[in-house]
Amino acid sequence: MALLSLVGTLVMSVLVPSASDSWSASSQNILAGAGGILFALPFTVIGTLIARRQPHNPMGWLLIGVALAIELGTLAPSYAYLDYGRHGGSLPLGGLAVLLSGVWIFAFALLPLPILLFPNAA
Repeated sequence: MALLSLVGTLVMSVLVPSASDSWSASSQNILAGAGGILFALPFTVIGTLIARRQPHNPMGWLLIGVALAIELGTLAPSYAYLDYGRHGGSLPLGGLAVLLSGVWIFAFALLPLPILLFPNAA
């Protein structure tokens, strides 16, 4: 799921235009999407490795939660703009995208937990 949302973030950065429709603004949007992917990728990879090898270790699940909060918080506003701004609300799951637009804030709530659990997480 986290890897799929990484790909979706990059696709949305290509589909959703920036403030102006020039090539430089579009390339800046793509670079911003790629920067978000590079930021969330370590959380996704390490969390997935830990969760697969030690399913009872909360560290992996918390890292996956941080990654999902970052990725969905980046992907959902772009999809909501694409749905309501460009297609008049005709795309599926537009309302869900609006609800998930602020989910990135949970990354700030979850990020201290792996740091606090690190020495004692089994």
